[in-house]
Amino acid sequence: MRSERRGNGLLRCPYHGWTYNEEGVPVGIPGNSEWFGLDRSARRALALPSIAVASCGNLVFARISPEGPSLEEFFGAYHTIFARASAALSSPYTEGTITWRCNWKIGIESAIEGYHLDMVHPTTFKPFVAPVLPASWNGDHSLGPSLLAEPAQQSLERIEARLGLERLEVCERYDHYLVFPNLCVTVTAGLTLSLQTYEPTAPDATRLRFWLLTGASAKPALREGIMGKAVLGAFADFNAQVLAEDQTISERVQAGKSYTPLPPACLGGNEDRIQAFHMAWRRAMAL
Repeated sequence: MRSERRGNGLLRCPYHGWTYNEEGVPVGIPGNSEWFGLDRSARRALALPSIAVASCGNLVFARISPEGPSLEEFFGAYHTIFARASAALSSPYTEGTITWRCNWKIGIESAIEGYHLDMVHPTTFKPFVAPVLPASWNGDHSLGPSLLAEPAQQSLERIEARLGLERLEVCERYDHYLVFPNLCVTVTAGLTLSLQTYEPTAPDATRLRFWLLTGASAKPALREGIMGKAVLGAFADFNAQVLAEDQTISERVQAGKSYTPLPPACLGGNEDRIQAFHMAWRRAMAL
């Protein structure tokens, strides 16, 4: 199967070159007449299983299971905001993949609570937000909002004006959504959209993928010019620094779990999203 990040064409196995049509039927089999002798009926019997695909705004999701809720049912109350945010904030400016040497659930913990800001992000993320607001839940999903600190709000407003960025008016805070189990969606001041997935690759390894986007610009020459590249580059650097700080502490937590028998965690009221996440995970594993 071709696996370019963009522009994939034919569905072709990179190992032996079998090529499949849009119905998943192998229509191109190297050496078929010599070694397989598969007629049309036999090829149809080897069709790949289909998966459900649905979109929410500019976000596209696939469901491997043949049965399950629709995307609207799965997102629930978040479906409308995700659709609006992904459609309005659809101009990418950076993306990346990082490997963290920790369990993926530790990575999720670093994303869904603000208790660690003083210790882990004292000069980066901590000054960016005002005190974290109470979380709310939508089934197993959750929202952790925060007001923006006044200097950060003013800086974003200046950037919005200078680059002519379009703003999603319904989002004025820092709104961090966890789509259970491992997708984080963040809308900041209606100006930027962040998507993160935490994918387990081993019991002590996580592949973190991220994408950062903004709205379109009424001043495209400025957005694509020196000023725009500098501003969006600073956004990207800020994101990279915060992720690096979370990676460092998450990997230290993983190492500590490996060496020390620990008592059960003592979670405070400001870590309620962590507790809810693990309860949801335990329910999912009991199915």
